[in-house]
Amino acid sequence: MFHRILQGVPGLLSLVECLRETPGSWLFRRPTSEWLGDGALVSQLPRSYRMFARYCSAQREDPVGAELLLRFIIWLRRVAGADSALRLEIQGKSAFVDLSDPRFLAIPGELTAGLPRFLKTFLRPGDTFVDVGSNHGTFAITAAPLVGPSGLVVAIEPQTRLAELIRRSLELYDARFVVHNVACGDSAGTARLYVPDATSGSGGLYPSCSAVSRHRATIVPLARLDDLLLPERLPGRVFVKLDIEGSEAGCLAGARNFLASARPAILMEINSTALEAAGSSTAALAALLHECGYDRYLGGRDLDREHPLTGRITSLNIVALHGSR
Repeated sequence: MFHRILQGVPGLLSLVECLRETPGSWLFRRPTSEWLGDGALVSQLPRSYRMFARYCSAQREDPVGAELLLRFIIWLRRVAGADSALRLEIQGKSAFVDLSDPRFLAIPGELTAGLPRFLKTFLRPGDTFVDVGSNHGTFAITAAPLVGPSGLVVAIEPQTRLAELIRRSLELYDARFVVHNVACGDSAGTARLYVPDATSGSGGLYPSCSAVSRHRATIVPLARLDDLLLPERLPGRVFVKLDIEGSEAGCLAGARNFLASARPAILMEINSTALEAAGSSTAALAALLHECGYDRYLGGRDLDREHPLTGRITSLNIVALHGSR
């Protein structure tokens, strides 16, 4: 009865479902939300998001009710047909973000701190950077000025909306780039992609990991890295970043020729829950890397401790190193 009443009011049912969403709460915690107190950044946002920023920055601790408020703003703008793409200028870097995706809150922090800075250790002008699971493209954007016009950035992202934003972002930089709007696996074809409304960053091919809350499911192209990346066409040294919510093993299995030829260092996020959803494990992933010629990895908080690639991988992020390096 109540459900029928909601259906009788245009847009009301979608609002209720939106408010019932289980969100990625880490997006609303400090320090991720700290930039909402930066006047120069916030002034670039639409009015409703500026109000959201003032509400969050007025609270000393993690902002109470921020998730609910943001979801309500997203719903209102969707009903009004407002464009959700926005170009942000962030400390000398430019990036397009999707305001209808709560994960846009993480982009300023990702571009100014954290792992993207680590790319300077591995990339020089004329090199190639491959970003598998690019999302908003913060790693690809950071890599573009590092490899320069003589290098190459390859961004791979199955979410069509984000792939288009990555293209628009990379067009702002003086670097060659290619964007592939596909998911990666051990075969070519199609796959079902599950993307939670709460954060595009948890999107993946395995429902027990990526479809546990309100989500969208779409059919996307599936490709092998061996078919996308021809080593003879990749300039300089090759560095790969891999963050694809449990599909890492499948992606590596479809990249054996590429890995044997290019022997890139591979920056990976190790999510044991996502690996289990894919029927894999950290031990199985380590074994697969070892089969591909990788014998050690950098781990620890600052990725500065070298470990042998045997047994389980215990670090959240690693850089797998080929035995020839």
